[in-house]
Amino acid sequence: MKLRLISLVLLCSLLAACGEQAAQTQASVTDAQAQEGDAAVAETEEEARYELPGLDFEGREFAMLVATNYCQSLVPEENGEVLNDAKYAMGRTVEEALHVKIRETDIDLYSIVAQAQSLVMAGDTSYNSIAMMDRFAIESAKKGYYVPLQKISSISLSKPYWGGKLSDQLSIGKNYFFAVSAMNLRTLRTTACVLMNTRLAADYGLTVPYDDVMDGSWTFEKMTSAGEIACADVNGDGVMDAGDSYTYVPGDIRRIQTQMLIGFGTRCLEKDDSDIPYLALYGNERYIDQIAKIHDLFLSGANDLSNALSYDTFSANGLIFQEGRALYNICEFQHIEALREMQDDFAVLVMPKYDDSQAEYHSRTFDATYHMVPVTEADPEFAGAVLDALSCVGYHDMVPVFLETVLKDKLSRDERSKECIQLAFDTRMIDLGESLLYDKIMGTDVYKRLTKSADQAVSMLEKSRKSSEKTLEKLITAFTGDLA
Repeated sequence: MKLRLISLVLLCSLLAACGEQAAQTQASVTDAQAQEGDAAVAETEEEARYELPGLDFEGREFAMLVATNYCQSLVPEENGEVLNDAKYAMGRTVEEALHVKIRETDIDLYSIVAQAQSLVMAGDTSYNSIAMMDRFAIESAKKGYYVPLQKISSISLSKPYWGGKLSDQLSIGKNYFFAVSAMNLRTLRTTACVLMNTRLAADYGLTVPYDDVMDGSWTFEKMTSAGEIACADVNGDGVMDAGDSYTYVPGDIRRIQTQMLIGFGTRCLEKDDSDIPYLALYGNERYIDQIAKIHDLFLSGANDLSNALSYDTFSANGLIFQEGRALYNICEFQHIEALREMQDDFAVLVMPKYDDSQAEYHSRTFDATYHMVPVTEADPEFAGAVLDALSCVGYHDMVPVFLETVLKDKLSRDERSKECIQLAFDTRMIDLGESLLYDKIMGTDVYKRLTKSADQAVSMLEKSRKSSEKTLEKLITAFTGDLA
C-alpha cells in the first residue's frame, strides 16, 4: 500500500517557528531552550510560520567555503527535481529577504582544513563562512580559526533550526565554535533507525511495536525477544551465509556498534556541570555489558552473520533485508533510499532504549556538517544573519520536502511509521567523542571490535586510552582558552 505523505510535511512544519528576528541579541542558550520548549507545545495545533528579519544588506555578497559532496547545501539552478528545487528556493528566499548574493564554493573534503588555515593565516576575507565534516571541523576549530558562535547575536543557537538538542552536544566550556544548520541535510540522512518487515511479522504472528515506541517502552529486550524466529538456511547449503534468512541484520556492519551504543545512551564523551567533556567508556561496566549483547545479537547462534555481511557497502548488507530475508534491519534514513524496489512493506521504528531505566530515545547521527564563521570575518553579525536565515528557511521549507521525497512509497507505509520518523528526527544525537577520537575509539576499527568478545573489545579500547586522554586535553584547552 502507498499512502500519501502530505501529513508528514505538516508534521515537520508543526515544530517551533523561527520566532525572534535573527538580529536580536541572543539570550543564554539554557534559558532560550526552555522558552523554546514551551513555545513548541503551544504551536502543535497550527501550522508554524516564520518571518525573516527585516534587514537590507544592499546586495552584499555572502560567500561560503564548503567541503565537496558532504557539506554542499545549495544548488545553482532549478532542474525540476523536487529536492533540488527546494534547495534552490531556499537560497533565493534568503537572497531576496536580506538583499544579499549567496555564493557557495566547494573544495575537496580532505583539503579544506589546510585551505581554511591558509585563509586565516593570510588574513584572507574571501569567505564569510566555512562548512566541513564534523571531525575535520573539530581539528580546524582547535587551532582558533573561528568565532565562538554564542558571541554572534544574529545566530539563534537555541532555535530548532540549529539542530535543536544537537547544539548542546557540540559545546565545550559553553563555547560553540560550530553548529549544525538545517540548510544541510547530512545529519538527517545519517539518522539511525530500525526497520521491521511487516510481512514477516505477520507470518510469525508478531505485532509491529508502534505502541511500545510511542509510550517509551521500546527496549533492546523487546526488540530481541523475536530471537532466531526468522533464521533459516534458505539455500540449503548447510552454512548460514548471504543467501539465507535472519532475524536481525545491520544496514552497515561498520556502524552498527556505535549506532546501538549511542541509542543506549552510551557516549564516548560525557560532560560535567561546567560543560567540560571527559572520557566515559573506560571502566564503564554498562558499556561492557552492551557491547557483549551487540556482539551476541549479530555474531552468535543461528543469527551469526560472520559469513553473510560485507564490511564495505550497504548494498551488500542491505540486500538481505531488501529481498525479504530479514525481520529487522538496523540502519539509517539514507539507506532506505536503496530499498525503493523492495516488494515487502516495512515499518519504521526508532532505535530501542537499552532498558526501562533509560529516560529518552537517542538516534545516532554522524559525519555531520558543521558551519563556522572564520575570525577573518570583519562583520560577524552579517555572517550570522545570513547563516541564521538559511538555517531557518531550510528547516521550514526544505527539510519537509526532503522527508517527503526520501520517504515516499517505501519509508512511510502508514501513519504510525510517520510518527516514529518524527521521533527519530527529534531525538538525533551526536557524540562529539566519536568525531574527536575517530581513529582511536569510535571510527574505522569499530567493526573489528564487534567481532571480538567483550573482554577483547575492552582490551583493544584500553590501548588507546593515553593517547585519547591527551587528545581530549588539547581540545579542552583550545576551546576554553582566553576568548575575551
